[in-house]
Amino acid sequence: MGQNKPCNNFDCAYKKADNLLKNKEYQKALDNLDSAEGYLTDTNTKEKEQIKQLRRRLFVAIEQEKEDAKRARDEAKRQTEIAKTALAQVEIEKQTAVLEKTKADSLFKISEYQKIIAQQQTEIAKVEKVRADQKTKELEITLAKLDSLFKVVNAQKDNIITETQNALYQAQQREESYQNELRKIKSENDKLKSDKKEIDKPKSDKKENKDSLKQLNTTFHNSKVIDTFKIIDSVAYLEYKNLESTPSYIFNNHNLRVLTIHYNEPNHFPIEICNLKNLTQLNIRTDNIGTFPIEIGKLTNLTTLSLSWTRLMSLPPEIKKLKNLEYLYLQGNLISKLPDEIKELKNLKLLDISITLISPKEKEKIEKLLPNCKIEY
Repeated sequence: MGQNKPCNNFDCAYKKADNLLKNKEYQKALDNLDSAEGYLTDTNTKEKEQIKQLRRRLFVAIEQEKEDAKRARDEAKRQTEIAKTALAQVEIEKQTAVLEKTKADSLFKISEYQKIIAQQQTEIAKVEKVRADQKTKELEITLAKLDSLFKVVNAQKDNIITETQNALYQAQQREESYQNELRKIKSENDKLKSDKKEIDKPKSDKKENKDSLKQLNTTFHNSKVIDTFKIIDSVAYLEYKNLESTPSYIFNNHNLRVLTIHYNEPNHFPIEICNLKNLTQLNIRTDNIGTFPIEIGKLTNLTTLSLSWTRLMSLPPEIKKLKNLEYLYLQGNLISKLPDEIKELKNLKLLDISITLISPKEKEKIEKLLPNCKIEY
């Protein structure tokens, strides 16, 4: 309260200025100092020195105040920057945490997807295994059926072949009988026309012909590997059993037209047969012929080719060269497809592919290749 009371002398004003300086009320202290100085005269040297010192203290305090304020502002600014940096760091850490969480979520989702994919792949593998097992069972069933079929066929094969051989032999006998009758008629006509010539014919010639026929019959009789061998002009029928090699003389008969051969030896087909270029009918019977030689293309006069129940697996493309072929029998074989070249057989009338491994799709293809041919399935 004393400080608010106006001073009317030097001492009061000086003391008040000094107190205001201590209280850091610099402007009021300066005003009171000016007021105190107004009470002095030129003789008050001591008081003037006091005022001068107090004024110096006041200016130092003001400068110190300014300096402290400046330092305070700088410190506040520094703290503000530190706070901003701390906030930025917090924001970065927050964003990093968000990214880490997003990454963790993504990794979790990827892990879940991988689990799902692994489960799906496991299910697919199970399905594929079931399909493979089913296919294996189907193939086993098919092979079992084929084996059963071949057993039945092999059991009946000899009877069928024997019946076929007997029928052919009987036909040959009938043809031989007809030929003999024709020869007798011709002989009688010739005899009527040339009695004199027949009577005058040298006896030595008759004896030579008789000896030659006897020698031919003896040759066939001494052949141990041939069960049946009949020749009627250009028609031949042969049946071999346990044959190690084919007689060479059969391949020397280039006038041969019809040839039927039965082999019990597997995988046996003499390629020399393909040199009998005048053959029109060829019937092969063997247990397991496998593949057919490409030399078959030489038999261009063939009209009938029978390879049934030989376990044939394929035909060569050279089959296309048999331009005169009309009947092709492939029944009961292991063949699964025919070469595209079969379309070149324009004269083919009958194709028997029953009891084979040819698929329905392959059969449709064959029908398109041979539109004018009757196909037995």
